[in-house]
Amino acid sequence: MSVKVAVRCRPLILDERKDNSVVIVRMNNNEVTVLDCLEGVGGKFCFDEALWSAQVVVEGNANPHASQEMVYKSVASELMNHVVTGYNGCIFAYGQTGSGKTYSMMGTPTDFGVIPRAAKSLFTEVRGLASSGVESCVEVSFFEIYNEKVRCLLCPSVDGFENSTLRVREHPNFGPFIEGLTKFVVSSEEELLRLLNDGNKVRTSGTTAMNAFSSRSHAVFVTTLTQKCTNGRLVKTKTSKLNLVDLAGSERASKSMATGKRLTEGVNINKSLMCLGNVISSLAEEQDSGRPRHIPYRDSVLTWILKENLGGNSKTVMLATISPSSLQYDETMSTLRYAERAKRIVNRAVVNESNNNEVIAALQKEIEQLKSQLRGASGSDRDSLSEQLAASEKFQKELQMTMDEKLMESRRLMEERKKDMQRLEEQLEAQRGEIANLRQDNAEKERKIHELLQKIEVVKKRLGGGGDTEVEELLEQVAVLESEQNTVSTKHMNTAANASRVADDTALRLENLGNVRPQLIEGGKITVRALARAFEAVGRELPAAGSAAALCEIKGNDYFAQNVNAVEKELRGENPLSSLTTADFDAGIDEDLLLEELLEFDEETVQEHGDQMQEEGTLDSAGVECQRRL
Repeated sequence: MSVKVAVRCRPLILDERKDNSVVIVRMNNNEVTVLDCLEGVGGKFCFDEALWSAQVVVEGNANPHASQEMVYKSVASELMNHVVTGYNGCIFAYGQTGSGKTYSMMGTPTDFGVIPRAAKSLFTEVRGLASSGVESCVEVSFFEIYNEKVRCLLCPSVDGFENSTLRVREHPNFGPFIEGLTKFVVSSEEELLRLLNDGNKVRTSGTTAMNAFSSRSHAVFVTTLTQKCTNGRLVKTKTSKLNLVDLAGSERASKSMATGKRLTEGVNINKSLMCLGNVISSLAEEQDSGRPRHIPYRDSVLTWILKENLGGNSKTVMLATISPSSLQYDETMSTLRYAERAKRIVNRAVVNESNNNEVIAALQKEIEQLKSQLRGASGSDRDSLSEQLAASEKFQKELQMTMDEKLMESRRLMEERKKDMQRLEEQLEAQRGEIANLRQDNAEKERKIHELLQKIEVVKKRLGGGGDTEVEELLEQVAVLESEQNTVSTKHMNTAANASRVADDTALRLENLGNVRPQLIEGGKITVRALARAFEAVGRELPAAGSAAALCEIKGNDYFAQNVNAVEKELRGENPLSSLTTADFDAGIDEDLLLEELLEFDEETVQEHGDQMQEEGTLDSAGVECQRRL
């Protein structure tokens, strides 16, 4: 069976309407035509389904408006029937960033997407199975692939992302699997949707110029349906797995305006999508030529996990989402070519029915063989055999579990999850309080920054622009500390903007003052005028930082005391500030106290050096007046 491909065209968004873009997409039955405004017909494609959701009437378009319900019926309704029959299934949404993938797959609380509607359909079928005497069990798991690392979304770690990364492994009989991924037994669509909603809350997202709520990870919601029919001692089992995949959108940095962390995310997103494209192309060429080819499944985590859904034992549907805008011509054509290649993939889906006792016996035999090989193995062979043995024992244990035992295990995991979520909530409450305090302090910080700025200007003017004086060196060092202070503050506030991330240990640079520190280390001079402009920029950043969402990580420590001491030692020539490393600044600060002490420290130093210069006769009357005012 070939991969089924549907194309959905979203409405024009506000920015596209403001730029007076033209609707260049037309749909007629299962045909999709893209017009090139300069050359006429840009391309014509034929797919299994063409879904027009652009909400605009244009000449040459024949298809009616496609609602969320119509999209579900076209894309997933038939597939859900196959899943209940015992086939594996997969639906994955592909398209450029902001083209409507997540809306199509997840929907809104009032207009469900494919996944919530599939959940409702599944439990309708399960209730029918129960009435016919078939014992069934529905298990769900939810994970994301972020920067080529896998993280469970149903049991997020309280220790942060890096400590919750899961390994992908492959069993020779059962295929790729994620080691340690949590699965929950659910007995109703309400339970399933609650877990789906919880997982979406902690999924990695961010803002780009093309999408205010851009998914920065690939998300995979896995539903496993197990059906058992007992006839005396014979137990027949049907196990079907449904992968519902919301891919992160492909993007061009020139359009998304992504920089720093967002740019790194975009690079990894595009890399995995390129690997997916390579797999699709290789499978299509294999089908066309009739000769086996190497399929590069392991080039990315995404394609490795979806191995069975691409050319394997699965009935697969691809939902390609596009924009109708002339501004997105290149991206739309790229998506449609991608989808056209996917049409040529042929999967080999079979009903996953087996005699449970025979499968368990085969696994037991395999386990005994692995144990025997392990006794005579060494080095890397021993490690590989140990991993395979652990995987086989895991699968055997799962197959031997009764439905009641699975339910009990799920309840135990759910209790652990509740405790973890409670700890996370306590952390977030503390962080909300910290952020509230930071918001209240913003006005006072702005006033103090302005006061420091005025003093910088006064000292520079009254002392005749002495660029080599220790006063100027002090001011430069104060600027470095203030820069690093705001770097940490901005890091936490930007982390808050991604409300799904409890602990984000990525340090973000503050661009306005990012060039001050390197100049000091290299021995360069910084004019007070440049510092003034930099401080004004910092002042403008503070209100924006204060309005960020109240979810971030604040780390309290003695950073302030250490670095003020460093400034004092710098003036005595004991400990150059430039010897501090970036790691020295990766901590939380009592920002208000730091700024207050810096102001006081500035006054004392100017007074001290003013007295000295007056004794030496190098301080003019204007300088004396400046000293008096300070």
